[in-house]
Amino acid sequence: MERRKTLASIIAVLLALSLVFSLLTGVLSAYASDKSKLESLKAQLATVSGERQEIASQLDELNAKMDSLLAQKAALEQEINLTYEQIELTEEIIASLDASIEKTTAELEAAEEEEAKQYEVFKTRLRAMYENDTLTTLDLILSASSLTEYFSRMEAASSIASYDKELMQKLADTRAYIEELKASLEQDREENEQQKEDLVDYKRDLVNQNVELDFLIEDLKEQTDFKQAELDEVEAQEAAFDKEIAELAEKIRKEEAAAAAAAAAANSSSSSSSASKYTGGTMTWPLPGYYTILSDFVMRDHPITGKYSQHTGIDLPAPKNTKIVAAASGTVVTVGYNTAYGNRVIINHGGGVQTLYAHMTSFAVSEGDTVSAGDVIGYVGSTGYSTGNHLHFSVLVNGSYVDPKPYVQG
Repeated sequence: MERRKTLASIIAVLLALSLVFSLLTGVLSAYASDKSKLESLKAQLATVSGERQEIASQLDELNAKMDSLLAQKAALEQEINLTYEQIELTEEIIASLDASIEKTTAELEAAEEEEAKQYEVFKTRLRAMYENDTLTTLDLILSASSLTEYFSRMEAASSIASYDKELMQKLADTRAYIEELKASLEQDREENEQQKEDLVDYKRDLVNQNVELDFLIEDLKEQTDFKQAELDEVEAQEAAFDKEIAELAEKIRKEEAAAAAAAAAANSSSSSSSASKYTGGTMTWPLPGYYTILSDFVMRDHPITGKYSQHTGIDLPAPKNTKIVAAASGTVVTVGYNTAYGNRVIINHGGGVQTLYAHMTSFAVSEGDTVSAGDVIGYVGSTGYSTGNHLHFSVLVNGSYVDPKPYVQG
């Protein structure tokens, strides 16, 4: 009777451990997924680092062989853009490693707790095996009341032996998993420290690059190859574009006023005239993932002409062909090339509000398209009067440029 109770207890423990190990399998799967994401981020960082080294080599060649300070400045600004991307990717890797370390630490604690439970069960089985090691096949035959009971006891004994073997294997697997977690945790911690050191180096590089850029700009002002006629042409092109913007804004204002008057006269539904009203609220950031403002909405020295003038928007550096999105819903009213702003798109949002996206490498929309906030409208480039890949983003209200930040930063 006692042996039957012991057998029943062992079988119950076996079922419980089976459930525990099924949960452990799920944990191992999630652990592998996290590692895959981390490896992807590392691959991206390696690619950007390679691109930055290539640009740095080009910059060295320019310093040695070329007289064009403007070309040097463009290469340096491109290197600065890549350094910004290195910093952003490294910060993301550090955050991912922090999360991985926290998760692995929790998994290690759970695994060690589970290993302790398994070891207690294992010791219980060892004691039971020691106490019952004198039980022989003859004992089973003589103590059985029938041949059927004998075979039942033999089958139970076989199951117990199989369970003992599986129990020892699972205990060994758990201990191996614990060692794997410890090794992974140590590796993550070491790599996290290395990434933090790299981040400090990248930020130091960025400071040095910006200092070098300032010197180049000063040299460019003193030694520019531009003739006065060319400088005058740059200013004329920008003035022509500003006039085009003002005329476009006035045309839109008249069209919206006429539409509103017609709607009022016809007593049309509110939905008929809603397109002419700016809905307000915070706009979507036009360059997701890239939040550095290289040049603000301030008075500044023009990067080409050197003339002290108002910058009409904000410049957001990013790698070539980075996606540019609409800051708010509206209608695309202009798509094309302008000497000053290169490939540019203008979106009307109603109520006298438009947004301008300039220096694109290519477009993703056409005139007349209706877009929603977040829709891709083009890709970052350096067309027009630009010294490096970036997005020039402007907000216009009734034809006048205003600071975009209150619209996109809430």
